[in-house]
Amino acid sequence: MLRNLSSAHDGPVWALQRTAEVPEAVASAGADGMVKLWDARQVKPAGQVQTGNAVYALAMSRGTLISSGYDGIVQLWDIRMGSVSLAASLQAHRAPVRALVVESKTVWSGSTDGTVRCWDLDHLLKPRARITSGLSNRQAFEHYVSSGVIENDLSEENI
Repeated sequence: MLRNLSSAHDGPVWALQRTAEVPEAVASAGADGMVKLWDARQVKPAGQVQTGNAVYALAMSRGTLISSGYDGIVQLWDIRMGSVSLAASLQAHRAPVRALVVESKTVWSGSTDGTVRCWDLDHLLKPRARITSGLSNRQAFEHYVSSGVIENDLSEENI
């Protein structure tokens, strides 16, 4: 064992993520609602933020850390300067999000509500889209979201 970070989180750690773009960066999250950015060369967090709810899923791409969990909110964090600052927030699902994947410029989220949704990462990070929450604010995003339920019913809705 190289390192044992026995006090990394208060409670279970449910997500770990890294990216080839920044090989020294590792992110962790869990039941305590903390998202921590670690420099793999150190034992201390390089940055951290309290989300307020348990975090079940993490993804990373191009200097952005994406988290989601119990509240169904997908949060995008700017990690380019070695700290963690909120870049955008979106009420993506009405139930907990258990999975996140970034493919190219698209963020995919999967929820216990039976839906899979995809979001245009560039659009979410535009300055006018910053800090938007609530399903009632869907009009703020002028791109398409694909939503599929477990029965493989895939549809597109313009939000």
